[in-house]
Amino acid sequence: MGRLWVPGAPGDAIVLTSAELAGVWKDERGGSLVLAGDGTFSASSACGDYFDPESDASSGFGLAPVKTGTGTWDLESGSPIEGGPAQSTVRIAFGPQGVSTAYEATGTVGAPTLWTYIGDPDSGERCILKKETTR
Repeated sequence: MGRLWVPGAPGDAIVLTSAELAGVWKDERGGSLVLAGDGTFSASSACGDYFDPESDASSGFGLAPVKTGTGTWDLESGSPIEGGPAQSTVRIAFGPQGVSTAYEATGTVGAPTLWTYIGDPDSGERCILKKETTR
């Protein structure tokens, strides 16, 4: 018997600017990802679906689904599916040619979420980062 239901995106696809992405993002396990306006980031036990091009390992397949370190990030926006809604994708990389992951933006501009599956999407395991609000 196959899978019955796998959770998908936590909310509707949205497009965010670099300025809207800059800030502190927290996951439900206490990890954090800080995206700086200059295109750099720092991560502290941040969840993700990481891929290591050197070892060809990925999260769920020999690589841990959390990572700590620094690196660079970039933003790409467009429709991942022809005719579908536009969405922002944030890609982070730990050093040149290093471990990387990508997150899709969902929710609203006022309450954005970055998310990705961890490992095989059929497992249903997701990484969900919510932006911390400043008061």
